[in-house]
Amino acid sequence: MTYVVHLEDDETLQEILKVSFQATDPKVNLKQFITGDDVIAHIEHNVEAIDLFVLDIRVPGSIDGIGVARKIRELGSDAPVIMTSAYRAPDRETIDSLSLEWMSKPWHIMEISQRLITLAKKQRADAAKAAATVSSPAAITPPPIPAVPPQPAVPTPVAPAQVAASTPLPPAVKPASPVVETSFAPQASPSSPLTPSIKPKLTAAPPVPPKSSSGDS
Repeated sequence: MTYVVHLEDDETLQEILKVSFQATDPKVNLKQFITGDDVIAHIEHNVEAIDLFVLDIRVPGSIDGIGVARKIRELGSDAPVIMTSAYRAPDRETIDSLSLEWMSKPWHIMEISQRLITLAKKQRADAAKAAATVSSPAAITPPPIPAVPPQPAVPTPVAPAQVAASTPLPPAVKPASPVVETSFAPQASPSSPLTPSIKPKLTAAPPVPPKSSSGDS
């Protein structure tokens, strides 16, 4: 729904613009005011929701159309502001500083209503798109990450307890029996072909002299 605020002291022009807007967009939310003071009071409470302002310059009240436009910008609205008048247009500096669009009277009512509704809808769509882009995390480009040269792997120190738990123990080795050296004479095994046959060497006893007879002299 397009939200339009119209400031115009000519009631006939108010009605014509109302019919024209409703014919262009039946769902238009049109608020019309005669004095600058009344429109300011309304804008202060609804400025963020308003899509389009159509302001006549010369209107009753303590503030004219230019003053209303200036207040709109002070409240932070960037909605289109259309200034209309049958008199002289504002100076270029005022138009540029307040981002105004000038339309002199008389204007073709059906043509201007179509144009203004299209302008208001486009402005609203652009604002919604910009808000979604700012609030979306995917639209935020992270800063580039500086390239870091690869570093050599550094072994992680391991606590002695971890080494003992993770290192498999070697198989248990039984202590060797003490070797006792015993001197013994080699014995020949009669059944072993590798053992040379050793025969004892007998030495003959010395001859015993015969006993002498008693009768011999």
